[in-house]
Order: sequence, then structure tokens, then C-alpha cells
Amino acid sequence: MVTCDVIKVLATLSETGETAKRLTVTSWHGGPGKLDLRTWAKEGKPLKGCTLTDEEARRLREALERFIPPVVE
Repeated sequence: MVTCDVIKVLATLSETGETAKRLTVTSWHGGPGKLDLRTWAKEGKPLKGCTLTDEEARRLREALERFIPPVVE
């Protein structure tokens, strides 16, 4: 059985029908909170997603900064 506790919702990226894609800090099985990008069912059930350590999140940020051009205002 999967046990998780969403510590903080950082962003809701999209919502479609009965699901929402969210970036959260989530504790899995009583462990420390980790960055989590996942689709959630409206009733709070976790669906497919990805949990990242701090180092993995840093590497992802670096890759996104290279891939997405900066916004010029």
C-alpha cells in the first residue's frame, strides 16, 4: 500500500477532468519530503509521477534553463 503525505503544493501545472498535475513536496512512506511531480486524482490518490532528490532537482533545473530560452520583458 502506498502511503504519502503532501507537505506543500508548490504549483498546479494543469487540471483535466478528474486529475491535476502538481509539483509538491511529498513524504513517501514516512520518509523526508522530496520534490514530486505527479498527476493526482481529484480524491487525492497519487497516479503516475516522478520523485526527485535535491540533486536531481538541481540537475533538472539546469537542463530546463538550457532548454527554455529566458523571458525577455
